[in-house]
Amino acid sequence: MFTDRMKKWFVLLSTMFVISCGGDIADLAFGKIFTFFYAGYSVNSTVQVAGYWRDGVWVEMPSVALNGSGASVIAVSGNDIYCGGYDTDSSYYNVPGYWKNGTWNPLSNPYNSTYPAEVKSILVSKGDVYCGGFYNTGSLDLACYWKNGIWVSVEDKYTYGGYIYSMVKSDGDLYCAGQCSNGTYFEACYWKNGVCTALPSSYTESASVYSIVVSDGDIYCAGYYGNGSIEVAGYWKNGVWTECANSYSPSFAATINSIVVTEGNVYCGGFSNNGSVDVAGYWKNGVWVECVNMYGLTDSAVYSIAIVDGDVYCGGYCYNGLTNAAGYWKNGKWVVLPNPYPGYETYLKAMVVASP
Repeated sequence: MFTDRMKKWFVLLSTMFVISCGGDIADLAFGKIFTFFYAGYSVNSTVQVAGYWRDGVWVEMPSVALNGSGASVIAVSGNDIYCGGYDTDSSYYNVPGYWKNGTWNPLSNPYNSTYPAEVKSILVSKGDVYCGGFYNTGSLDLACYWKNGIWVSVEDKYTYGGYIYSMVKSDGDLYCAGQCSNGTYFEACYWKNGVCTALPSSYTESASVYSIVVSDGDIYCAGYYGNGSIEVAGYWKNGVWTECANSYSPSFAATINSIVVTEGNVYCGGFSNNGSVDVAGYWKNGVWVECVNMYGLTDSAVYSIAIVDGDVYCGGYCYNGLTNAAGYWKNGKWVVLPNPYPGYETYLKAMVVASP
């Protein structure tokens, strides 16, 4: 239970900085020296390899069979670093799991170990490790999460499967967000303590939530819904849709991959297509801010957004003319992360900020 003094410190911490990692939020301690962690993968000329950058230094995650791996999410709790994703085994099956301080922890597919499964989100709360994602039954993919390695099912609303892409805990409740199939198309949805709530859309086409946050009791679910041949970016606040318009043209696609809410402001990181390429950027209270691509007219996207001491950090990638390069934008200025295997592609999929 919080004392009055503890509550004051908590408010100070909450207003000092906010992070988003596909909806996953780490517990951060008070301080002014921040450590940035960026999860993703590189290619070593043969296979894809999982890892993360810590303040720009690449840390590669070990692979059991060396047949490929990927990290799509990251969380930091105390001195421990958790990277969620998959490792491809000797039979070339993708095994879901996470690395804790570089040690691989496989998670089982409860239906059949030879069927695909993957971790798409990771959350560490009070010593418990939650990994959200999906597992395959041989005929469809089902949304689920693992708590401390034990598989937990969530409601399959229409019995046609689904996916979890983001998780957050608030006031003891566990929120998972993603999409569920109604048999015809995917609906955007979230689960509160395992119970599914489908989110409304103006069109009978696929939609998804890629990032969820809970702020002052309000539930924000960010992603897209389909409208004809394009994706329309936006977020649902307590089930009510707010569109984040594509400033280049409403007839071009846009998507939100990450959302944060701080001091009454809503930041949504993603991309808008300009008719030629995908353009990285973010919306602040619905207003588009482009992240400059130093390589020119090439594809780029934001996968994770963080607000630290008033500065806006957007983690993602740019195509540099030869291959995809991982990096981030600080207040719109691009910073490329070192490539451990020069000449091959790197991807940044998630970002978290910690302070000792």
